[in-house]
Amino acid sequence: MESSNILHDQPLEFEFNFSSRLYRASTIMDERMGDGWLLYAPDFKGLPILLDDFSHDILNRFNHGAVAGEVLSASVSEAASSFDRTLDTISFLEEHGFLRNQPTKSSYADSAYTSPISSMSIWLHINSDCNLACPYCFVESKQHQVMGDEVQNRVAKAIAHTVREHSLTEVNLKLAGGEPTMDVALMECIRDKVGAELKNLDIRFMTSVLSNGTLVSDRLLDFLKHPMTSIGISVDGFREAHDIHRKFRGSGHGSWSIIEKNIQKLLENQIRPHIMTTTGKETLHTLPELLEWIFELGLSTRVSVVRNPNCSWDYTPLEKATYTAYCDQLEECFERALSRLENSSVPFDLANSLAVCELSFEYPAFSGVTCGIGRNHVVITTAGDVASCPMTVHEGGQPMIDNLLSSCKAAFPYSPMDRASLKGEEDCLECQWYPVCVGGCPVTNLRVNKIPFSKSPFCQFYKYFIPRYIRFLGKKLLQQQPVLS
Repeated sequence: MESSNILHDQPLEFEFNFSSRLYRASTIMDERMGDGWLLYAPDFKGLPILLDDFSHDILNRFNHGAVAGEVLSASVSEAASSFDRTLDTISFLEEHGFLRNQPTKSSYADSAYTSPISSMSIWLHINSDCNLACPYCFVESKQHQVMGDEVQNRVAKAIAHTVREHSLTEVNLKLAGGEPTMDVALMECIRDKVGAELKNLDIRFMTSVLSNGTLVSDRLLDFLKHPMTSIGISVDGFREAHDIHRKFRGSGHGSWSIIEKNIQKLLENQIRPHIMTTTGKETLHTLPELLEWIFELGLSTRVSVVRNPNCSWDYTPLEKATYTAYCDQLEECFERALSRLENSSVPFDLANSLAVCELSFEYPAFSGVTCGIGRNHVVITTAGDVASCPMTVHEGGQPMIDNLLSSCKAAFPYSPMDRASLKGEEDCLECQWYPVCVGGCPVTNLRVNKIPFSKSPFCQFYKYFIPRYIRFLGKKLLQQQPVLS
């Protein structure tokens, strides 16, 4: 996040061309906020910023295109500001995508995965055992299935092979299940094997544990204190709402009180868990309280929504009206949550506190997908097959080969270049917010629309939430760093 209060103290990162003709980007969101202006470019890297009146006036001088040097001269001659301040302002606006060297097009286009891949995420389904009995879980079999030694060895060697072949600089190993913390020894073994294969490579190697948070042993704490290791804890709602579905297998007791204590235990050991929130029709009403609780603990979260309103993973088609009603509920509950979080007493890290669904606010997703499916998010089952997504592990997958990125593409052989508009529906590429959502989750779209790259059934909610969240970020930014007049 940046404010115009400090933009003139920043060194320029490129040579200024006085003869260049620049245009105000037509894609930006531009609204009055407090004593300044809130700006956001959905098709350019960066989060929303606040501008003062002078900087906003300079931006508007390029509404129909203008030569930078002429705007600079006019501003100085009108005694609107100094040469240096005007020059810095124009440079800042161009550097942040609000000014472009050509008019912005009326329609976006996918780049079909043409951008280079520098990182890889490996989601390992290391076991199927779980001590909870969540009815919506995508791991349908809770029988004792564990990733064996032979598969572990193949996975470790394939990761190293893929890093070398594609000159990757970062690998994030995600240990999931089932409940992976039921077998910390297995987690240690897998991390050690992958680490040994990557030892002599120039690579940033991270390990994440995806857990229900009910089992925090001393051995797990030692595991998490290893460098570049983190844990994510799944929650469904606040207190009693969480316990609606996340009950212990056998006893049927809720798990909230246990995970609340375990989160405190982690914090006492200087381990800050990331909260993985999944909310649906039965738990949405507690979202405001849940988010406030998370942020008051100084933690971060990604809020995902149950994709199928009836909490089923089958292919039973749902009527459009069902999703419309669901989106209405999402809008109402997220509005209450954001309104509550706008209170200046609620701590909020502008860049890291909150992510929602697959929406990408800081980095436009011109590859056509925000999650890496079919590209660099590799999902490996206990049997060593490569699935398209964690939601599809129960459907099997493709045989794993040494080049995991090739396996990833084979597991989801669709391309955003085949994006299709649904009959009678708006084309996603014509929407201002397309770079943020790129049509939503391809797996959900495939199940609902039979076309992976198409309009999301959650489009209504996204069109509400994206501009609303930008305004929310602006208000929190204003609280932390007011714009000077």
